[in-house]
Amino acid sequence: MAATLQADKLLRDLANVWEEMGKQGVEDKSGGVLRACAMNLLVCVEGDVEVGETLADLVHEFPSRVIVLRVKKTSKPTLEGRAIAQCWMPFGRRQQICAEQIELMASPDTLRDTPSVIRGLWASELPIVMWFRHAGLLRYPEFATLLPMAHKVIVDSRDSEDPERTITELQALQQKGHAVGDLAWSRITRWRESVAQMFDHPSCAAKSGAINAITVTHTSLSTPTTSRYLAEWVASSLGRDVAIEYKSLSQPRAWEIHSLELRGDGFAATITRKDANQVEIRWDGYTSALMFPKLTPSTLLLEEFEVLDRDPIFERVLARL
Repeated sequence: MAATLQADKLLRDLANVWEEMGKQGVEDKSGGVLRACAMNLLVCVEGDVEVGETLADLVHEFPSRVIVLRVKKTSKPTLEGRAIAQCWMPFGRRQQICAEQIELMASPDTLRDTPSVIRGLWASELPIVMWFRHAGLLRYPEFATLLPMAHKVIVDSRDSEDPERTITELQALQQKGHAVGDLAWSRITRWRESVAQMFDHPSCAAKSGAINAITVTHTSLSTPTTSRYLAEWVASSLGRDVAIEYKSLSQPRAWEIHSLELRGDGFAATITRKDANQVEIRWDGYTSALMFPKLTPSTLLLEEFEVLDRDPIFERVLARL
């Protein structure tokens, strides 16, 4: 049998980490340590997949008590934990800023014991966000008791082994009143901004009523959720039924969505990827270019953290999928 893991012990270990860091600050006459925490972040991962670099980027911008739960198949029942601190020193300052991190490793047969441990580790009176790095973990029944505590549940349907099932699970959580987020939705923010910028032009906005067809061209063999989100967002923004078509590009590219085309009587507009960092907008003889920043898991997550309440626009589009 695996040894019982107690939240109290992990919190004592965390307190010891802070005590040692404080002593070290006195000994080396540095500016000391600032303990920062704005929310609780539970990260659920499978196997040996590393999330350290992403978490380091996140806590720089959004200091949190991070709990990493790693579900890993082992030869014997396992339930282990340790407490560490993520620290950095802002430019021009001598004081370190540190965020808390508790790492748990559980085998599938001890996963049932983790919710009680995790509940004892939350920093009180702070928001709770759950990020399922592997969307398949969302359907583990052991997490059912934790989900009602979360201010937001985040997955990435694009990287899911079964995107359709993940979308269905998000829809079910949404219908139960949970705030949910999908990094696939965050990936189309720049596309949505490009469409909005195009229709900021009065002459273009005046022709929006003519649009009756939407085509999204993508670079994967099957239609990705990013393409579906984009098309359904445009359609829902128009507020009426339009024809939606998805096309797969014959030649692979480094990006997923290649182009968005809007058509109607006397109107045609396209937004097309020119390279990894730039798109071109064309409509009625007008041409412009926009830069798309490089997206990383941390930038996508930070975007989700900005809205911890329910997002009515995302929910409206999610319900259409």
